[in-house]
Amino acid sequence: MRTYSASFRGWEWVMLLGPLPGLAAVGAMVVVQGIPALTILTIALIAYGGLVAGVMEARSEARTAVQEEPELELLGDVPVTGAAASVSVAAVTGGCPLGFRPGFSWTVDQAGKLSTPMCRPAAIGLAQAVGASARDGSWAVFHCQCPMARGDVAFTVGAKAA
Repeated sequence: MRTYSASFRGWEWVMLLGPLPGLAAVGAMVVVQGIPALTILTIALIAYGGLVAGVMEARSEARTAVQEEPELELLGDVPVTGAAASVSVAAVTGGCPLGFRPGFSWTVDQAGKLSTPMCRPAAIGLAQAVGASARDGSWAVFHCQCPMARGDVAFTVGAKAA
């Protein structure tokens, strides 16, 4: 799983730097109008604190949306029995909110237990691919569509190494 830090990235810096032109205008008012600088600075800091709190809240809501999305529930078992397999990520298009990247791999034992949990769309695709592969003896590639990021992850399924 992915861990989150309190550092700012990308668009968040743009949002946090957005008030600078307004601060310059306020500075001009202080010089021209004679408004006490401490009063203006206090108001600006309160407004800026609100902006930072809003950015942090938006990040928190985005993380919660990923964690609470029922389609992205992590499953430790797949509904397939009798066929052990190894699974690896072959390609990712459009990103994966769970961070799956080419090279990630799992194993599935004969009872359908995964070595590492995976999301529901991937587990459903894996069950179908392992079931079909066990019937005809060939091992294939399957894709899953992420309902949240609208990405596509391609997996390869093969016979589990003994």
